[in-house]
Amino acid sequence: MKKTVNLSLIVGAEAVENAWAPVIRALQPYYDYELNGDSANSIFARLVYLLRWFGSIDNDFSRQQLTLHLEFANKLKREISEQLVIAERSKEIKVRSKFEEIIEKFVFVPNNHALVIESVRTKKRNLKVFSRSSFSSSTL
Repeated sequence: MKKTVNLSLIVGAEAVENAWAPVIRALQPYYDYELNGDSANSIFARLVYLLRWFGSIDNDFSRQQLTLHLEFANKLKREISEQLVIAERSKEIKVRSKFEEIIEKFVFVPNNHALVIESVRTKKRNLKVFSRSSFSSSTL
């Protein structure tokens, strides 16, 4: 029986061409102004800080706000996931060629994962690269 080995790499948006496009499509309906990668990143940062803040205060208002913001965060996760899947299937997003070159030259793993390296060498397109959100993957 052949053993399957998986390797997951957590990378930022710069490793994937057009990475922000599906994310912005998911966010845009909630905002009256045009979004870009910087504004989307700011929206996420603000949401995380609001969740942390409301989660640290023990009163009815904060618990209510925490619930509302968690619901919004979960809704965004689902919508972003859907947009990432659509973008991947349509080939709108793809791994940058420079990233593939780096992987081929610099991926090192412990000895017990030698099968991963052999898999990369024999089937260069066998790596899965996951976005930071871990909602979708692109195959090298």
